[in-house]
Order: sequence, then structure tokens, then C-alpha cells
Amino acid sequence: MNEQSEWKNERTLRPVRLLLLSIVLGLAVLCASGCGAADCDCPPLIEYSVPDQRRLAAELDAAPLEATWPRYVADYAQLRAMTRACAR
Repeated sequence: MNEQSEWKNERTLRPVRLLLLSIVLGLAVLCASGCGAADCDCPPLIEYSVPDQRRLAAELDAAPLEATWPRYVADYAQLRAMTRACAR
């Protein structure tokens, strides 16, 4: 690749990189700020029974490696952890 095309690619990617950096920094500020106010409402967590949790764990273990839905369950678990932290 010649020097001019490298410069053009860098110039094209710069706005994308700035956008991604802005998003990451914005999320970091939101996460770092937390919910310090007394009037901050955290969403309630649904409590699942132990048998339901065991059944889900078995289904996750049995899921094919190429299954997409376990990733969504992991994301949901992370959201639940963040909600628990919010409630403290």
C-alpha cells in the first residue's frame, strides 16, 4: 500500500475511532458516577428459585457451542449484577 492510500485510510478511520472513543468514555463516566443520590431508583430484581437456577445451568451446559442464546443469558447476568450494585 502506498503512503497516500495509508493516509487516506487513516483519515477515513479517524471519525470512527473518535466516535468509539466517545462512546467508551461516556459509558465509563456513567458507570463511574453510579447512583449516589438518595432518590435514585434501581429496578427490582426477580428472584428465581433454586430448581429454576439449576435447570438453567443444565440447559447452558447442554447448549451447543455455536448457540447464540447463552451469550444473551451472560449479558442478562451482568445486568443483574449491576442492578444489585445499584441497590446497595
